Amino acid sequence: NENGYLLMGTTTPDNYTVNENGAWTVDGVVQTKSVEIRVIGTGELRASDGTVIPQDIVDGFRAVGWSDSLVIQAWEEAVAGSGV
Repeated sequence: NENGYLLMGTTTPDNYTVNENGAWTVDGVVQTKSVEIRVIGTGELRASDGTVIPQDIVDGFRAVGWSDSLVIQAWEEAVAGSGV
């Protein structure tokens, strides 16, 4: 959802079934959905400390629908976890 929560092994509030990995299923079969992706402007993205997040990382996350705030949060958590 917009807060980054992932439901697993349950029925979602909008009545979809998801498996133990959070994948959408129908009768136990994982479903997929093709979507067209358009990137409207790429723009530089910076972490809260001013570090520029590499554009290939930003583009990859945007391609799967992540908001800029979630990209920044994921980047900062990854950097903190790496000890850099």
